[in-house]
Amino acid sequence: MIKDSFPQWLKLQPGKDSQENKWVKIYLKQHVQERAHAYFGPLLKRVRVVSVQEIEDELESNLSAAEVENLSLLDVLVRGSLWQADAPGGWLAIEVSAVIDRHDVERAERQAAVLRKVGFQVVPTVAGQDMTEGGESLAAERAVFVVPNGRKQHRDAALAKALSV
Repeated sequence: MIKDSFPQWLKLQPGKDSQENKWVKIYLKQHVQERAHAYFGPLLKRVRVVSVQEIEDELESNLSAAEVENLSLLDVLVRGSLWQADAPGGWLAIEVSAVIDRHDVERAERQAAVLRKVGFQVVPTVAGQDMTEGGESLAAERAVFVVPNGRKQHRDAALAKALSV
């Protein structure tokens, strides 16, 4: 579990200032990148973390400069082959947050929509330590793949939606 692997000084404590939450997000982002296969292997095989710079040429030929710049703010981008037999490559646009809320879900959706303009099959994904009820309900409603504290939720719905778009 993500929360259990935190160094003691990084434990999220309600009521603490946002500076501590920023450190938690930095740690979580690094943790998700390093453990991408463990978290996303059930959805993708040959999981690989990709930087936006690696696909910049493809992005620039299909998107506006503002869209490319906005994609550079994406926390983690993962590429692999979908386990589903008839599906080729797949992508995860992942927003990472200490406490996943509605805004994180919406950001993941927006980033995934931009990447779909390039022709990628993208599953919007959120990952973090905890999740608000609002974030959970919106993710369920909009079929966003959720990885709160290492658990995986809405995977099948998110994959079905990504394949249908």
